[in-house]
Amino acid sequence: MYPLYRIIVAIIRRGNQLLVVNNQSGQEKRWSLPGGQIEAGETLEQALRREVEEETGLTVTSSSFAFLTENFMPTYQAHSLVTYFDCEVSGVLKPDDPDEEIIETRWIDQTELAEYITSEDVRLPLAAYLEEQHKAYYMFEEMKW
Repeated sequence: MYPLYRIIVAIIRRGNQLLVVNNQSGQEKRWSLPGGQIEAGETLEQALRREVEEETGLTVTSSSFAFLTENFMPTYQAHSLVTYFDCEVSGVLKPDDPDEEIIETRWIDQTELAEYITSEDVRLPLAAYLEEQHKAYYMFEEMKW
């Protein structure tokens, strides 16, 4: 039995562009969508608003469920439930990340997705959602980085 990590992720679009953030943990850098772990006592909406504001400086003005992924990662001895929301935002990009993990934010063209989001467990369901706009559940046995 692995510990369960509940994670929230924001899909923020501007026309055909998608907002990504560059995370740094030690020497490792990785692009992702804004988001993070849900804290004890937080609702999905509260966590979504907090994470987006911390990582981008933007305020979520509305959100709707996009899709859910479930990952079993024996390599990391972890089990995650990741809830993705399509978000409308306002404000100016200016991260105020208390964890000091976000080193850059960038708008990318959706056609560049594979260049930034390298994990198939994130990229494939995201690409399917962006193309088809259907809500779904995806389950992965091992996360690939």
